[in-house]
Formats: sequence, C-alpha cells, structure tokens
Amino acid sequence: MLSGTEGHRLRFTLGIALLAVCLMLPACTRFGPKRVPVDRFNYNEAIGQSQKEQMLLNLVRLRYRDVPVFISVSSVLTQYSYTGSVGTGGSAVLGDQLGTASNVGGNANLGYTERPTVTYTPLSGSEWARRLFSPIPAELVFAASQSGMPTDLLMLIGLQRMNLVENASFGAVPSSDDLERLREFRRVLEVMKELGRRGALEVYRDEVGSPPRHRFVIEVNPESDAQALVDEFKRTLGLDPNRNSFAITHRVTELDPGEIVIQPRSLIGMMSFLSRGIDVPEAHSAQGRVVDMGSWEGLVPFRIRSSEEKPRDAFAAVRYQGNWFYIDHADHESKRAFNLIIYLFQLKAPETSAAAPILTLPTGP
Repeated sequence: MLSGTEGHRLRFTLGIALLAVCLMLPACTRFGPKRVPVDRFNYNEAIGQSQKEQMLLNLVRLRYRDVPVFISVSSVLTQYSYTGSVGTGGSAVLGDQLGTASNVGGNANLGYTERPTVTYTPLSGSEWARRLFSPIPAELVFAASQSGMPTDLLMLIGLQRMNLVENASFGAVPSSDDLERLREFRRVLEVMKELGRRGALEVYRDEVGSPPRHRFVIEVNPESDAQALVDEFKRTLGLDPNRNSFAITHRVTELDPGEIVIQPRSLIGMMSFLSRGIDVPEAHSAQGRVVDMGSWEGLVPFRIRSSEEKPRDAFAAVRYQGNWFYIDHADHESKRAFNLIIYLFQLKAPETSAAAPILTLPTGP
C-alpha cells in the first residue's frame, strides 16, 4: 500500500487532472462563438483586398493589351474541430523497507483545427460579356450621383458624349484632337459642377411620360456671375438659349430642341479610360510592350505608379511582367476613381449564386 505522502501525491494529481477536465469542457463550448467576429472580419478584409488587387491587375492588363479576367469568391465555408484529452499515470515500488518509491503524473491536451473552403467562380459566358461591353444606363449614372457619388468624376469616367461634346475616344494612338476633346469635355463638367454648387443647375427624374426620364433644369434668372456659366454651358452643348429645361435622351438623330444626348460608356470602356493613367516602366516602353499613348497627366483622374521593388505601404499593389504596379495611399483622387469603378463593377457583375461553382479548394491543412 502507498504511504501517506504518496497517497497525498496521488490525490493531488487526480485533483489537477479533474480540474483540467472541468476547464476544458466549458472552454470548448465558448471557443466557437469567439472565433466568429475574428474570422468574419479577417475574411472580409482578405476578400476586399483581393477584389481591389484583381481590379488593379485587370486595369494594368488592358494597358498592355492583355485580356482582363475576373474571378468571384462565391462562398467561404469554415469548419472548426476541437480535440481534448486528459490522462493520469503512476507507479509505486512496495517492499519491506521503510522507504517506498513512487511516481505519479498527469497530462491534459486541447487541440483546435480550422478548415476553410473557398469557392471561386470565373465570370465568363455571353451574359457576362454582354454586361461588360454594353453601355451602363444613363439613369444609373444620375441615380448614383444623387446617392452621393461625385457627379463630375462619374460623368468623366462613365460618359462618352454629351450633345456636341465628345469625351476622349479609345483609338490606338490618341491624336491631339482627342486630348482637346477631353479638355473641352472636362470643362463642361467643371461648369456643371459649379452651377450645381450654386444651385443653378439640377438633375431630377421626370415622372411625366412613359418611361420616366431624367432632365436638366437650369435656374431661370440666376445671379450675374452664374449667368455667364449658364450661357457657356448652353453654347458649348449647342442648346437653345431660350430654354431652361432639357430632357436626357440616347438618340443622336432627330433631336428635339429641348433634349440633351447622353451616351454612357461600357464597363470595359471605363476601365480602358482609367488604364491611360498607368505609369509604364521605361524598359517596357523601349521594348515595345505597350503603345505610346502620349501624356495624359492631369486629364485622367487616376494614376497607377510602377516600381521594381514592392511598395511598402500601398492602397493596392500587384506584380505584372516583372514590375510592381500600385496606387499610393496618399493619392486620394486615384483612390476615389478606383473605388468608383469597383462600385460600378459590382452593379454590373452577375449574381454569383446564379452561376455554378467551377473550382472549390480546401485551404486548410
């Protein structure tokens, strides 16, 4: 039999093991809920960052005459498993001698495993191509502007034409006329922005008629300094100087004097426009990897910088053809334009639930 000291050791070890069991059981029941806020925000951040990098990569691809490819994260499933074990052991040597040798020990183990499964769905097919190449509805442009998006930026990126004034085209090599049209188009947007700030120009949805249309309405008797802007706006667009209300139309022929032609761009057209703001490495230009587009500095509200080394603190950065392309965190104008194209992409992209998953990868161990 064990001595009194050895009995105390055994009871103490068994007590420790029992305490470990009691601590492990409630810990397992509480561990899962604690993972939800941590994992939810981690996955949210990872998916958001990958979406920015995917859009940035596709803008760079367009500048290099490469084909843009989009893959959607359609689902994220995570499995959690917990394992635990408790054990005790001991040994004793009994004999006639006064001293009795004994050894008593215990152990407790708790294991945790996470097995996430991410489902990717490539955006492809005729439906996606139609969404990518068809012009965005003009109503969407004005609805987005009325919801708080920057109207001037939205029109500069999203519109190809307003009446007689055409935005820059997407020719292989833009001419001086293309750049001059872009300057004139930007001037019209600046005038509209200033008139809107003064309350002399408003865009509203006309519910009369079928289907309802948006309409530009100009203040009848604006202040003298605003009147000069009104006259410039009407003159540049070739509008009737005696009218103050103009319905928005898509037609380019048989126009009514009280209408303004609005021709939106497609999503791929807007992306091509923004790709003009990429700083191409000199080595790539010398090798003829890209077409010389001339200087677009100050005309495109977007800039993607390039470097051989990975930038330390970038809003988004991708590696392409041996160089890093990135958006500087301090470049708020570029960030604003970049976020806008992502919002429009989300509006045009099909519902991922409608497409069958192509590839499912377990990313856990």
